[in-house]
Amino acid sequence: MKVTGCAITGGAFYNPTTRQFPRGYVGDYFFADLCSGWIRRLDAATGDVSGFATELSSSVALKVSKGGSLYYLSRGGGEWLERFATQAPRRYNVRHHD
Repeated sequence: MKVTGCAITGGAFYNPTTRQFPRGYVGDYFFADLCSGWIRRLDAATGDVSGFATELSSSVALKVSKGGSLYYLSRGGGEWLERFATQAPRRYNVRHHD
């Protein structure tokens, strides 16, 4: 897979306390691109890169929770946080408090 983009703005290793994804994902690195709207996964065992999510809007951060979900923060078209787990992604609105 050819990996192109303008800026890697988020990255996280998948090492949760509880897994939500297949066992083979443990230790892998997830990374997002700001302009191209994707998240990719770098397989730590093989060095292969594969697609994970597409059609995202301006992803700026990734985080793996202890519960095994992968979250990403987006700033495109309003700010929101989305959760990837074994079920369908869930979107949360993010509000600023000054």
